Amino acid sequence: MNRKTLKKLNRLAGPILLWMTRPFLTLLIRKKYDRRICILKIVGMGDTVLLLPIIHLLKKTLPDYRISAVVTPVTRPLFADNPDIDEIILYDILGADRGIWKFFP
Repeated sequence: MNRKTLKKLNRLAGPILLWMTRPFLTLLIRKKYDRRICILKIVGMGDTVLLLPIIHLLKKTLPDYRISAVVTPVTRPLFADNPDIDEIILYDILGADRGIWKFFP
């Protein structure tokens, strides 16, 4: 399949698949675990835009969970004003934080 067809398929089937998997997500939740979700989105503006509805569904399904997002300076504006994200962690993988070892303290 070409890229244009995949994008159309994602727009049509994505929300339906998310809606169908929502009950299973709540079954996986255990009360004893920490109530946090970390979204790791390092690069790619297009992928980030497609990720936003998933984050919204996670927050809607799990309203008492804190959602953190690890983002780059390029994708930060897309996450900055999102009410579904509780914390933004900036990680400049292509600049000051270049390399995997700078990610770990």
